[in-house]
Amino acid sequence: MGKLQKLLQKNAVLHFLGSYFAVLALPILIINVGILGVYRIMENENQNANLRKMEHSVQLIDNSLSALHSMAVQGISSGKVKRTAVAEQVGMTNILEFKQGIDALSSILLYQEQGIGFISEYYLYFNKTNYCFYETTLYKESIFDPKLEKWGIKKNDWLEKVVNKKIIEAQYVSCNGKLHYVMPINARNGENNGMLVFMLDTGEICSYFDYAKEIGEGILYVADKSGRVLFSNDANYTVDKAEILGLEEIQEKYSDYSLMTCTSGREGWTYYYWITNKVAASQTSNFLVWSIIAELAVLAGCAYISVALAKKNGRPVDQMFELVASDTEENIIGEKSTEKLGEFVAGIVSSNQEMQEEIEESKPLLRKAFFHDLLTLDVASTKELQYLAENAGINIHSDEFWVLSVRLFSNNDVYDVDEQTLMDVKVIIRSMQKHIEDIIGQDVWFYQRNYLSLLILMDGQEQEQIMRMAEDTYQWLEKVFATESVWGISTKCSDIMNIWKHFEEAETARKCCNAKQQIVEYSPEVGDKNAFYFPEMAEEKIVNYMNAGDIKAIRDVLAILEHENLINRKLTRNGFIKLNNKICEMLSANLDEDDSMQYIMRLNNTIIENADIKGGRYFAILEKTFEEICTQSKRIKGQRQNELIDNIQEYIEKNYANPDLGLGTISVAFGISEGYVSSLFKKQTQIGFNEYVEKIRMGKAIDLLKEDSENIETIAAKVGYNSVQSFRRAFKRIYGTTPKNYR
Repeated sequence: MGKLQKLLQKNAVLHFLGSYFAVLALPILIINVGILGVYRIMENENQNANLRKMEHSVQLIDNSLSALHSMAVQGISSGKVKRTAVAEQVGMTNILEFKQGIDALSSILLYQEQGIGFISEYYLYFNKTNYCFYETTLYKESIFDPKLEKWGIKKNDWLEKVVNKKIIEAQYVSCNGKLHYVMPINARNGENNGMLVFMLDTGEICSYFDYAKEIGEGILYVADKSGRVLFSNDANYTVDKAEILGLEEIQEKYSDYSLMTCTSGREGWTYYYWITNKVAASQTSNFLVWSIIAELAVLAGCAYISVALAKKNGRPVDQMFELVASDTEENIIGEKSTEKLGEFVAGIVSSNQEMQEEIEESKPLLRKAFFHDLLTLDVASTKELQYLAENAGINIHSDEFWVLSVRLFSNNDVYDVDEQTLMDVKVIIRSMQKHIEDIIGQDVWFYQRNYLSLLILMDGQEQEQIMRMAEDTYQWLEKVFATESVWGISTKCSDIMNIWKHFEEAETARKCCNAKQQIVEYSPEVGDKNAFYFPEMAEEKIVNYMNAGDIKAIRDVLAILEHENLINRKLTRNGFIKLNNKICEMLSANLDEDDSMQYIMRLNNTIIENADIKGGRYFAILEKTFEEICTQSKRIKGQRQNELIDNIQEYIEKNYANPDLGLGTISVAFGISEGYVSSLFKKQTQIGFNEYVEKIRMGKAIDLLKEDSENIETIAAKVGYNSVQSFRRAFKRIYGTTPKNYR
């Protein structure tokens, strides 16, 4: 022992190692903890980035599928198509009618289907005549067989699954590895007269997930709401039957993979994407490797300096601080090692930039959805509107807006325009948008309502500038494209939430254009100045707000109606009578007969008892009427919510033993969203859903423990726990002791 003590005192190296180990150990520990912390953060961020990309791809697919649904509905809604579908035979007497039906469908689909990239084929099948319309040609069913063989579809399966006359609602059908979207024609009494069929290119849909190639090839499965597999890019999986997705079997098959899932908000499809664990973690692994290399390089340099100084004078720490402050060769070693870390961080930044570029590419679709929500009154608040606008890249912080409505080929109906013109219209409208953007020189947004009509929203302009822009563009269209157009210009909008009114003004002004005046600015005198003002959009808003019990929003609409009718139009008594009749019709159509009658009588009496009706008094009574309706709506809504919570609690009492009982189970059982269940449950019971379920289960467990006849494992399973460990943890958290000690 004495020799060892002497050795430590005389040997400078051992003296250094013994004296300064504690000093070095603490920084090393802190550095390693920091590296591991950053590694975990980057790992989570990488996973979240991949999930955001997946959600973005699903949103793009949803937008295209929504457009497909609209196109299919429009296609089968054509009167010519419906009449063709009910024909009993094809002959000389009705061949012209068949041609007209085919032409009508072609005109509708030609323009719209180009924007949906994953439609590979589409055709129309008439089950009364067994004829198929495909590529502008009418085929007998037997002549259509080679087409089915070319697509790899067996005829018997095709007749049973795709064009079955028993299909009475639109649905997605998998047949011989092909995914079809089928829309029945004239579906009623359990049968249809035919089918509009779109064959989808699932490979093109899978290409929306090409971003995953950055982290390795992935395996994609897509299932519908019922769990039935619709398609997959797994070469070893064939969707020939209505198979239910077996997650456990597939997860076992891809045990070396990580699973990402995403459920679409519109279709309800669930996307399952497996990627290799090693590949998915490659980026963060690189960071960890280079961090360790950098740390080892720094430690090696420090150890070398410390040992050298210890041999020289036994006082290395002071000298090390001097060396760190100087530009020595050893310090450069650490700097070079950190260069790799910088390269990796730059790679992460580049990956995020690519995702931002994808988001920018999707903004045209988001802008279209934004204006669609404004027009269809799907925006409930300014906060929601701001959120939607920011996602679409639209700056709505201005205080003034103008709306313009423009229509090309004003003397023609859209269905009378030939096919070539429909294709040319896309070029004309896009060129017109670019021309307007060049003139305005700042934010201007467009919403195409149909083939020939365009709504334009712009801010920060003077009325004279708006008029000059419309005149310039009108002349430009006539000169460059020899195209006539008509323009309607709204009044100035100072509240974006009331933009619906100015859309309506622009449309009204445009409809008043004629051969002498192609550009019309809206004013109360435009159109029938003696008519009352109560547009459909205002009516729809009031109905929605009545159902929601939102009297504040109704007051905003009433203020617009009052100003327009009293100030701008100076409505006469006769006009008030017509306006009152319209409002009474609305109340009668949307309220119970007993409720609506008392309100209608009140409004009618106000008109009858006042020969010289004052508009302010009428609108005051109208506001009071809607206050009562909203109060009643809230009360009824509260009663329904209470009944719903009672039913959910009863359901929990009956199904607490189900280990899968959760928000998802309740959502499916009651047909409401998980988010609504969670917020409503918390609001009505003052306790979270999971906490409530756990409370019920613990109460049942206490009863079973008191019986003292079954073991803890059996009791855990009976009250809905998958493992006895999770049951013990929950029990101890609530009661402060274990189930065994409680017993």
